[in-house]
Amino acid sequence: MIQWLNTNTGSVMAGLTLAYVICTLLMCVFAWRANRTALDMHAAVYRPVVVCDFFTQHSVMYFRIRNVGMRHAENVRISVTETPPLKDSEDKWSRNSVVVNGISFLSPGSEIVTLYSLPQQSELATVCFVITYCDGQKRQFTETSVINLQAWLHEDLGRENNDPVVQKLEKIAGALSKMGKMPQS
Repeated sequence: MIQWLNTNTGSVMAGLTLAYVICTLLMCVFAWRANRTALDMHAAVYRPVVVCDFFTQHSVMYFRIRNVGMRHAENVRISVTETPPLKDSEDKWSRNSVVVNGISFLSPGSEIVTLYSLPQQSELATVCFVITYCDGQKRQFTETSVINLQAWLHEDLGRENNDPVVQKLEKIAGALSKMGKMPQS
């Protein structure tokens, strides 16, 4: 074996060099792919994410636009369709300045809230939002969400009144009112 290595030293060195070059190229390719994946993950995490939703407070339903992402959103545009279209829904959305004019800048964690419906609403639609916006590098994003508001009619919209603190305060108010009605001696 030693004699064969001595006679073929050039071939052995060429083979080892070739293996070294191939391994180095593979390491470069894997490092490039790992770097590309890290950059893609960073871009996916540090981006704006604009969502539209609804919430109730004191039996009133509000429409909310929020940026839950890590970067600011620019040129936010919202298109809304309701199924079935309610008689006042077209007028409601055409008067909403956020839907009509859009939002030029929405910072991370910020929100814009507008009135959607009052407690006497007896019928609600399924609302579909298509939100388009871009980030500081002008990368375009589109979010779509569908919310069935009919289920909200069966929700306890006055749940703030069921809060334990509110219940205790009502008991205190009742006791004070009884004390006020006691005959004076």
